[in-house]
Amino acid sequence: MLWSSGRGPGHRFRPRITFVIRTIRGSGICSETVIAPSSIPDLRCGVRFPLRLAITIRYNGQEFPAESQNISSAGALFLLDQFIPADSTIEFIMAMPAGNIRAGKDVLVNCTGRVVRCSPVGNRQELAVIIDEYRFLRS
Repeated sequence: MLWSSGRGPGHRFRPRITFVIRTIRGSGICSETVIAPSSIPDLRCGVRFPLRLAITIRYNGQEFPAESQNISSAGALFLLDQFIPADSTIEFIMAMPAGNIRAGKDVLVNCTGRVVRCSPVGNRQELAVIIDEYRFLRS
């Protein structure tokens, strides 16, 4: 992390975060690149839709109620009361509302995913999941 006041002498210092990428070959550094956060692209693979759906997450033989915060074809963000560690595999079924997907009736989607982050938000946990596999269920 580099420190910069941004205004010259006499002003309080504010942290300015930068990322340093080093390419190393053999025993020495070949190149070094400094990247400011504003130049780093959003690495998300899909468009996120702010769908608030009640779902049940299955993890380690147990079921936990949760609510989706947003969903994309590549992942989802959930809010729940249970901590689930990163790198865990979970399963969940979502009932996608007919009005949101322009279908005649709700569509059930069975998903398997990997937890990439679980962090506290108030007295609950925010769970970020990459969807590895999904299939549509007949209702």
